[in-house]
Amino acid sequence: MRQFMNCFYAGKLIGSCAVVVNPGSSTITIPGGYTRSLVLTGGGILDGGTANVNGPTVNQLGPISAAILFS
Repeated sequence: MRQFMNCFYAGKLIGSCAVVVNPGSSTITIPGGYTRSLVLTGGGILDGGTANVNGPTVNQLGPISAAILFS
């Protein structure tokens, strides 16, 4: 887990954030304080993909996965 004090999206400050990676084979619990997550849809910005920084709260992370979280 790597935490950042100031995170930006589309050039605007959106508060603190964290990147969490679980390379293991078991589910892990994420420390509290983060109430939103990044949700990506589509294949990319060139073919209509979007990024939403108001995704659901993530409290656990499954094996071989990652998340970007916002407070």
